[in-house]
Amino acid sequence: MFNSQRKQLDAFVNFVKSKGLEEYLRTLNWAAFAQSYNGSQYAQNNYDIKLKKAFDKYDKK
Repeated sequence: MFNSQRKQLDAFVNFVKSKGLEEYLRTLNWAAFAQSYNGSQYAQNNYDIKLKKAFDKYDKK
């Protein structure tokens, strides 16, 4: 992961797949993804809201 951005992205994708989180991303279920990825305290840090805002910013519908 330290060698390139590509390896870091590959590691993230592999983690998401190994934990079965891809469905949450596919369905834009930010709260479920954030809870699974960041733990039960995700809401205190607004991780789900931050994910949605980032997605909305870069989404090219």
